[in-house]
Amino acid sequence: MKKAQVCGWLKDCYRLSWQVAPVEVWELWRDEKSAGYEPAMRAMMQMKKLDIKKLKQVYEGERSSGFRNLIPGLTTQLALKLLAAS
Repeated sequence: MKKAQVCGWLKDCYRLSWQVAPVEVWELWRDEKSAGYEPAMRAMMQMKKLDIKKLKQVYEGERSSGFRNLIPGLTTQLALKLLAAS
């Protein structure tokens, strides 16, 4: 039986760890220098089940400063916590 762990990692009955991630996730990690890379990576590290839609929102929101435009004074860290809680 597989046991869910953080950010898409699974551990099987032989205690081997596997990371299961769809192609969309790898597309987000393609450019480590992009502005959205780090916030999206932090958001993913808080997830057990990867939420591609939220990861894309964090990635795109950070690149376009979308979080800051939605609510004045909203920090990136607070926005990530809000996304992780929903």
